[in-house]
Order: sequence, then structure tokens, then C-alpha cells
Amino acid sequence: MASGRSPAAGASPRRAALWRTLAVVAALVILALTTPSIFPYDFCTYYSAGSLANDTGPAAAFDLTRLNERHSQIHPATGRRVGSFYYSPLFLAPAALLARLDFESAQRINQLLILLALGGLFYLVLEPRRPKWLLVMLILVFVAGDPVRIQFVYQNWTAFLVLLVALALRQTARGADRSAALIWALAFHLKLYTGLFLVPLFLLGKRRLAVSALLVFILLLALPLPWTGLAAPAAYFGSLAEEAGGGLTVFYNQISVPAALARLSRTPADWVTSNRPVESLALRGLVWLSFPAFVFALWKLRTRANGGVRALALTIPYLLLFLPKMWDHGQLLFLALFVLAALPRRVEVFAAGYLILSLSYFPLVQHLLDQALNGEVAPLQVQVLLLFYPLLNLLAAVAILQGEDDSRASPEKPPLAAQG
Repeated sequence: MASGRSPAAGASPRRAALWRTLAVVAALVILALTTPSIFPYDFCTYYSAGSLANDTGPAAAFDLTRLNERHSQIHPATGRRVGSFYYSPLFLAPAALLARLDFESAQRINQLLILLALGGLFYLVLEPRRPKWLLVMLILVFVAGDPVRIQFVYQNWTAFLVLLVALALRQTARGADRSAALIWALAFHLKLYTGLFLVPLFLLGKRRLAVSALLVFILLLALPLPWTGLAAPAAYFGSLAEEAGGGLTVFYNQISVPAALARLSRTPADWVTSNRPVESLALRGLVWLSFPAFVFALWKLRTRANGGVRALALTIPYLLLFLPKMWDHGQLLFLALFVLAALPRRVEVFAAGYLILSLSYFPLVQHLLDQALNGEVAPLQVQVLLLFYPLLNLLAAVAILQGEDDSRASPEKPPLAAQG
């Protein structure tokens, strides 16, 4: 019996997948060849945490004092301190495995894994149907954009986090709730703040998925207990609670509105002192007041065309604009919006061009900051430049709230709120 499907009908998707794969490989090769190797600040944290977990016990990995002591033993000549290990005990296991290797070998493996995670994200970004010229722009975003290239400066696991969020958004929009629940739970373990995506899921008809994701998160938290015991999860949540009460980091958060406002009343010398967070009741109030406004916006979207997808999309600029501890490498999360294709086409084009221009952003910021610290330029010049990403994120939020091109909606896929 004829299937009713011509060979050409199946060939086109395969051909598109092949071209996406070739574009991803080419972009990764260019990134690998052109990105400079810099001392991996964040990977030092992971390696030190894994070393402590192997030698002293998993709970010790969440102790900042012990982390810095171990880092000093591993790298006595750097004079730099490391930050806390903010991932759950589930992700302490790969850190412990890497720490069984010498540092240089572990770092090379970590770089390769980051490259592969970026490749997976890039493949998802290219998946929605777009004009060829826009696909070329998105390729340039990955080759030249600061949010991608800065991942190799920090060498942290933000690329894995954004890949998980992008996959979870894709599966959620497609109604694949089982895989989406698992992927959301893994994302929560990498960064607990991604749990904010539960809010649009609860409000917009995906309560079963939200509850499933929470249950899987708890199950995964229990998975390493035979190795970690109860002390490690307790230390993990304790470190998160301590961090939540630690105020804003000013210069290295180049994305959020509270950090931008905090810089107005402080000198450049205070901006770069990341271990002296800003304590401000007014700024804390701004963060807390933004949440009911966010929920109200989600509620208004529930009756709009494709409201579920747009509500999930709105969560991304909200996190970037109002999370107090969102450092500059977190801007990579913006690329998940291209996976959802939730921005109007004209805004998507503008955002792609904006991110291509970001190639010059990082060196220009560093140059102006050095001049401001030496009193050669006014701090206001740096403050204005540091609005680069907040303005992009604000534009995305406004565009998502205002609407989308009717031509972008897929007639074969119902709105998220109408699914399951």
C-alpha cells in the first residue's frame, strides 16, 4: 500500500538537517581556532570542588573557604580566589571525575564539552524555518557574538545550562512532556533559578508537566545520596541561601537592571570588587516588585495567540533583567529565544545584528573600564556602554508582550496552553 508520502517530502527535512549539521561543525571549528585560551577562573572552582569531594567528602565542595584553600594548593602562583560551587550534588559527580585527572587534561576535556554543548545549542537555534540570509546572520552570531565567545573566558557550565533550557523549551512547545520534565529537572540542578520557568507552566495549562519536573528534580537530588550522604544537599541549599542574601555584584553583572542602577551611585573601583556585594533595600524592593509584574504579564498572555510559548519566552528576558546574580556570561540564555522563534521577525533580525556587533563589546568595556579606573574618562561613559545588554533584553520583553508576526505561527501546532 502506498504511504502517500513522496521521496521528496522526506528528503527536504533530511537535507535541512545535513546543512544545519555542516553549519554547526564549521562554526565550532572557527570558534576552536580563533578563541584565545585564558586562565579558566570558573573551571578552577569546579576542579577544586571535585578534588575536595574526592579527598575530604562531597559536603566540603560547598564550603567557600575550603575551596579557596584547595585552589591555592593546586595553583599557588595565581593569587586569585575562586567562587562558590553553585551546582547541585548531582553535578558534583562530573567535577569529581574530572578532578581525578591532572588539571591541564581536565581543562581540555571541559573545553571540548563546552564546545559540544554550544554546538547542540547552535543546532537548535537553526532548526526553525527562516530565510537563508537570516540563517547566515545566526551563524555569524555564533562565530562572532560575545555571549558565545565569553564562554571560553570563564569556561563554566553556562553552555550546558542554556542547552538544557533550549531543549526543554523545544520539547515543551512540542507537547513532549515526558522528556521535557526530565530536561527541566536537570536544568534546575544546574541552576536553581531556572525553576522560574515553572511559573508560566503552572499559569498556562501545563501543570502536570510542572509537577512532573519538580518530582524528577527531587528524584535526581536523591540519586547521588549513596555517595554524598545528606550533608552535601544540606550544604548546597545552605550555600544558595547565603548567596541569595549577599546583595548584587556590580560590574560583573552587566545584564540586569538592579546592577545598572547600583553602578550609578558607586565608583568604578567599587564596581570591580566582586567580593563586596551591594546591599540596597531599594534595589531589593525593585527585584521583588518585578515578580508580581512578571506574573501579571504572564496572566495577560494566557488569552493571546500562542500565549504559552510567548509566556515561556518572556521568562528569559525577565531572568536576565532582574536576577541579581546574573553575570555577563549568562547573556547566552538570550539565544534560547531563537530556539522558540518567539520574537517577531524584524526583532529577531535586529537582535541577531546586535549580537554580531557584540564582538567589539567585551574589549571596549575593558578598555573604558581601565581608563575610568585611572581617571582618564568619566564613569558615565562606561555606565552607558554597560546598558548594551539590558537594552537588548528589554527590547525582547516588549516585543514578546506586543505580539508576533502571524506568518511565524505554525498552523499544525496548537498553542502551548491548549496542549495536555
